[in-house]
Amino acid sequence: MVEFAVELDGVSKSYSNFEAVRDIRLRIRKGEFFSILGPSGSGKTTILRLIAGLLFPDKGSIRLMGEEVTLVPPYKRNVGMVFQELALFPHLNVFENVAYGLKVRKVPEGEIRKKVKECLEIVNLDPETYSRRKINQLSGGQQQRVAIARALAIEPSVLLLDEPLGSLDLKLRQHMMSELKRIQKTVKTTFIYVTHDQSEALIMSDRIAVINKGSIEQIGTPAEIYETPATKFVAEFIGEMNFIPAEVYNGGLMSEIGYMKVSKLNGAKRVVVAIRPEKIKLGCSELDNVYNAVIEEVAYLGGFLSLKARINGICLKCLTPSDLRFEENQKVELGWRADDAIVFEA
Repeated sequence: MVEFAVELDGVSKSYSNFEAVRDIRLRIRKGEFFSILGPSGSGKTTILRLIAGLLFPDKGSIRLMGEEVTLVPPYKRNVGMVFQELALFPHLNVFENVAYGLKVRKVPEGEIRKKVKECLEIVNLDPETYSRRKINQLSGGQQQRVAIARALAIEPSVLLLDEPLGSLDLKLRQHMMSELKRIQKTVKTTFIYVTHDQSEALIMSDRIAVINKGSIEQIGTPAEIYETPATKFVAEFIGEMNFIPAEVYNGGLMSEIGYMKVSKLNGAKRVVVAIRPEKIKLGCSELDNVYNAVIEEVAYLGGFLSLKARINGICLKCLTPSDLRFEENQKVELGWRADDAIVFEA
């Protein structure tokens, strides 16, 4: 039985003298919602296009459902794709758009009608209401659903999604995130989702690959990526993080804010200590690291307050419940546990 839907083994791709991706090694399981996350220009879309067969690698191999497809053209790969631009046909109605791939495959008309109805229901579009509507009669979210239904209609082994929510407003994007996860669980198809938006990746994914400058920095579950980032880039890119330069001293670290206890040292003499804002506790003296600070800024975020607190020359961001009261220029004690500090080589 095939365990992996997609396998990339040492895949590299260059354009002239520019290496877009290098030595990419991925194993994406069947039925997994897998996200490729990174900043613009990091190589995310190149990886997606290599999987789709829209590009061929200079080095390495690609397997889909256990079969070698490195140089197989896209029309011979059982892969669906949803683009940010959606690429729906404006001259065709909803039914015709969803049915397009099936007609190309010369599927019998009765089966096409049945499959289109099924796919529209999966994406929560009532076939009776929407089948005959033109694309320009739909909202952005409805068009998104039609694009997903069209991609699912051909029953792909893998569905590739290239920043499909990028053009939607915040509320609609949040709604479509939960819808995409629901759809993926319903159809049990492998989804590979490319995004630069960390919240999308954290909310929807079973696992995430964080990519930077053409290389994979870390692969893990959302919790692993957030709680135990493997590199300073991952720590900085995922969520918010405070960074404090320090040097190893007497079994701990010495920095501008003073001596720090940490649970792990990595062997480097000069390091950077990373601490999430929510790990910093205020008004608690029973912690491994406690310092006197002055609050410089208070911002109300609904259930939380976002604070900026200065310790000597270092300004730290903190998150605390909004039922606590703090004011600018207030003197406070703050601190964190040794286990909550992550140490990276400087």
